[in-house]
Amino acid sequence: MLLAVAGVIGAPLLTLHAIATHLAGAGENGLPHELRDAAVIALFMFFGASLVPLAHLPRLGLAWARQANVLRTLRRESEPRTTGDGIAFWLFASPGVQFFTAGVVRPRIYASVGSLERLEPSAFRAAILHEREHQRGHHVGWRLALAALEAAFWPVAPIRRAVAAVALECEFAADRAALAAGAERRHLFEAVVAAAGSSSPSVSASLTGTGTLQRLEALASSTEPGNPSKLPLVWLVAGLAALPLAAHGLLWFGLVCL
Repeated sequence: MLLAVAGVIGAPLLTLHAIATHLAGAGENGLPHELRDAAVIALFMFFGASLVPLAHLPRLGLAWARQANVLRTLRRESEPRTTGDGIAFWLFASPGVQFFTAGVVRPRIYASVGSLERLEPSAFRAAILHEREHQRGHHVGWRLALAALEAAFWPVAPIRRAVAAVALECEFAADRAALAAGAERRHLFEAVVAAAGSSSPSVSASLTGTGTLQRLEALASSTEPGNPSKLPLVWLVAGLAALPLAAHGLLWFGLVCL
């Protein structure tokens, strides 16, 4: 997936120099005959389409900057705590049950005072273990990048489904990690139910952010929490990489053959 994201962002930039070189060598007297060739016109259209994902990067940066200010305020108003087994988290004042991980560069775990007061210690620890996997896996950054890519490829239904599948798999992975670290199913189930419907910053990975019903069904059964279909992940990688890589390949093909 890292290669796919790098291809989406990097390939259009790599092709820019090739296009400039092609135009410079085409001559300056009137409209170059190369630009009247249907294949070359199609090639430049592919290049233009490959720039579409880049148009969403400024919006991505603005969203991150706005959330960074919100998180700085939240951190100033929160109290650093640690669980009995040494997991650091930040406790903030809120009567509801809220757990989330926020911060792209340095993700931190946040829990509300209401969570500490209303949940049993075992359920509270299970939720913290879930969030620790979000922290270790840098899921906040992945969610932010996937949201931008989803917006860029919104007309492509398989990409939308694949992004949703990746978000759900992140939650399943966090559930599996919590259970592997010693949390009991019923305690994690109780924490998810208690936190259902709670709000969290948009740029975060929360306990009940995605696939709450599917996760509760998995926790209530004896099956391992997980996404039964990995095909959407293949569609995601293929869809994100295909357009810019095709533009890059076709451009060099056109420079050599036309």
